Amino acid sequence: EFDRKLLAEAEKTAQVRGMMLRELNHRIRNNLQMIVSMLRLQKTRPGGADVDEVTTRVLAIARIHDLLHRSEGSFDIEFGGLLEAICRSEAIVPPERNVRIVCDCERMSVQAALATPLALCAIELVTNAVKHAFGPEGGRIDLVLRQSGPIGSLTVADDGSGLPEVPTRRSGLRVVDALVRQVRGEIAVRSGPRGARYVVTFPVQLD
Repeated sequence: EFDRKLLAEAEKTAQVRGMMLRELNHRIRNNLQMIVSMLRLQKTRPGGADVDEVTTRVLAIARIHDLLHRSEGSFDIEFGGLLEAICRSEAIVPPERNVRIVCDCERMSVQAALATPLALCAIELVTNAVKHAFGPEGGRIDLVLRQSGPIGSLTVADDGSGLPEVPTRRSGLRVVDALVRQVRGEIAVRSGPRGARYVVTFPVQLD
């Protein structure tokens, strides 16, 4: 009886690990396709793709897969800590730009299917602000993550010059729009003389 229980438990563990492996392979394939699509969009920008930005995105995805490997059977990611780790990267905010990121992220568990596009969305919004919102004096970017019931919100706000009437900062937002649609979310944009504010709302769990 003891041996039968051990065998049943081993078979159950093997099934779970097999399911996780199939899911991870599926995520890797989808994420590689996502990177290719983002590179194609960046290729249309003046000067082509930015190597540092591409590297940051790839490392963010690698971090998500690493967390999945350590999750012991769960397909959920602790997203607040992931955002804080990503935004410490100097590839996102080079020190010479004199831009400070302030993270105020709640601990929030989200599905891996949401974590990847949301992390890339945050990277796009932050790098877009770093490039276009500030002059030589630099500034501040606030990254806020909150959850209210089944809905999460990701806010990226800067204290820069705001959005110009001619939307030169809009090129980078094509990627953001696509990522927001992928998580079945919505994005609201506000701009004024004291900076721009982007709020992405999304379901914490997909059906």
